[in-house]
Amino acid sequence: MSKNYDYDDYTIRKKLTLYGWAGVPMFFIVNIIASFLMVIGWAIVQALGGPALITFDNGEPAIADMTNLMLVSTIVGMFAYPLIWLFPFARRQHKFVHGYGIKDLQDKMHTRTVHGAWLKAIGIGAAIGIGAFIVMGLIQLALSPVLDGRDQSDTTTTMIVDSIKNAGTGSYVIQGVLVGLMACLIGPIMEELLFRGFIGMSFRDSIMFRKKSDKVRMWIIIILSGALFGVMHMQPGDTIVSIATMLLTGSLGAFLSWMSLYKFKTVVPGMATHAVYNSMTILLAVLAGIGM
Repeated sequence: MSKNYDYDDYTIRKKLTLYGWAGVPMFFIVNIIASFLMVIGWAIVQALGGPALITFDNGEPAIADMTNLMLVSTIVGMFAYPLIWLFPFARRQHKFVHGYGIKDLQDKMHTRTVHGAWLKAIGIGAAIGIGAFIVMGLIQLALSPVLDGRDQSDTTTTMIVDSIKNAGTGSYVIQGVLVGLMACLIGPIMEELLFRGFIGMSFRDSIMFRKKSDKVRMWIIIILSGALFGVMHMQPGDTIVSIATMLLTGSLGAFLSWMSLYKFKTVVPGMATHAVYNSMTILLAVLAGIGM
């Protein structure tokens, strides 16, 4: 039975302020839960006679099978996102922001049919994703003098690329396909629902910065949302590589926030943009034998 949340406008905006900021710690909490499940997954794989994912060399943990490790980590890690919507306040937030612009996509896209709305949204998002890939590639090329020679082996993209490449040279075809599916489709969809839907739309409709002009407030919300997206993509290993990754990811996140929160007012085109961008990035890295 659905609940009727009968609040006045100010109360809703005040609650959305809390919900937006709550999305950040909740993301980390559910990631901790997912990490716990991941360890259990590793144990089950080995208990069933699967390959050792983690071994110990002189008491120190070492990765024994990166391909299977990435498979288990990626799949279980994706469970972190849906867990957020198990909380009651998440369902209230979803109602307050009108379903992330998905339920009324036909009106947002100005089409006659629902199917036409989805096709238009995905098509626009895919085209933007190609453009974003080209622009971000040029920016990264400009940063190459700073990043060349630095260890990028621990970045998420590099590990995913290595996992997929291993799938083509060994008995890891299914693992590689699943990792690619998570990285190129399921991951982007869930990240857009969280960062642009749950966090971004909460900020947009909240009471934060209401005394600022609409344009100034829009820029503050976009930059804030992008910055959180960048910080949550902090990488282990080399500090310069991690900072560069956060800046690049944060810039992409800010652009996706503008798309979803203000341009289209729905997360669907952003999902397509994110999926195409990730897919092209990983495909190029696999073909070129590099991590981006």
